[in-house]
Amino acid sequence: MKYKKTFALTIICLLMGLAVAWQYKSVYNNKKTVAVQNMTLEELKDKLIIQTKNNEELRERNNYFNNEIIGFEEAKGNKDLQEKNLRKEIEKANIIAGLTDVKGAGIIITISINDTDLGWVSVNDILEVINGLRAAEANAVCVNEERVIAMTEISEIGNYIMINGLPMDADKPFVIKAIFEKQKRDDSIKMLGSILTKLEKGGFLNVKVEKDDDIIIPKIEKNRSSFGFHYIESHE
Repeated sequence: MKYKKTFALTIICLLMGLAVAWQYKSVYNNKKTVAVQNMTLEELKDKLIIQTKNNEELRERNNYFNNEIIGFEEAKGNKDLQEKNLRKEIEKANIIAGLTDVKGAGIIITISINDTDLGWVSVNDILEVINGLRAAEANAVCVNEERVIAMTEISEIGNYIMINGLPMDADKPFVIKAIFEKQKRDDSIKMLGSILTKLEKGGFLNVKVEKDDDIIIPKIEKNRSSFGFHYIESHE
């Protein structure tokens, strides 16, 4: 009898648990439905546009890599063509590594101080903008003509912001340049909107954004701290 009571109690508890879980799931799904219903038509359109652009970019990248593969396949047995393809790959690698000057369409962001007695440009301000530019798929970035690469270190020491080991006065204007694919530039500016608005919110900083079709971003100097390739070697 005791066993039967325990078994029955267990069944009741399981049923109650299932009922609570089902009710919770129902409420959760209802909230999701209401949230979707509350979305405006414009928000849905924006999401659709973003998704469509993402899909298009993925198709473009897929086509690009397919063409690269075809190029290497066609170069088999042709030393001149192989050498040409290799030079192209080396050039791309140099651009990505920041080892060559680059030019293209993009934007120029100028961050200046309204009152040096009340505030200054912080390292977090610079990092937020650079991270925003990377998220917006900037092809190349520089700060005050100092190239920013994957290994670039950005820190704050006293009244200076250190970029690639180079000190920059935190109470002076910072000019950040970024190169984008021209057709993506306006979307990139929109993506950066919230970050730039946040910088101006305190009233200490002034942010100006300009479009430029002929931005030149210099290569990283070999004496910079981020350019430390001579200290390492490949291991096979």
